[in-house]
Amino acid sequence: MIYFGQEVGEDAKDVVGFAGDRGRTSIFDYCSAPELQKWFNKGRCDGAFLSDEQKTLRDTYSLLLNFVSKSDAIHHGGLYDLQFANRHHQSEGFDEKFHFAFLRHSKEEKLLVVVNFNKETEYQTYIRIPKDALACMGVDMQKKFNFTSVLGGEVLANLTSDELYKEGNRFVGLQLKLLPNSAYIIRIH
Repeated sequence: MIYFGQEVGEDAKDVVGFAGDRGRTSIFDYCSAPELQKWFNKGRCDGAFLSDEQKTLRDTYSLLLNFVSKSDAIHHGGLYDLQFANRHHQSEGFDEKFHFAFLRHSKEEKLLVVVNFNKETEYQTYIRIPKDALACMGVDMQKKFNFTSVLGGEVLANLTSDELYKEGNRFVGLQLKLLPNSAYIIRIH
């Protein structure tokens, strides 16, 4: 879910309207969203008054939302929760209090989504994907899998099913650096 103005860094820190200080923008009260007004630019909607950081943030949201709107796995695919395979110190660096990992898959597309909700800490972690998850996605477990960042385009790894999961081994899986307060969408092919 994306809150109104979030794509330009609207922090909703002001006390506005009847709702008070809730830390989110209002869709009901008559109020202003100052960061969004910078994008609106007196009706031109050109972002002329956004900072470079805000323009980068808006471009990232634009890439993300356009990808999601066209993704078969997101719209029509199945879901496979990976928390059980990575929590309780099963994966090195995976902190279940702050991390969430799952697969979305369809016949045409396989995706790994990983989120770090910690606002301050960067993690080096492994994301383990059990063979049951690979079978659920209908992939050939004898081949190597490429993991490619959807938003960045770079190939992150090329791993076999044995390199993705071994019972009792915390140091197998897709190794990722999770920046503070970040999310990753990774294509598996």
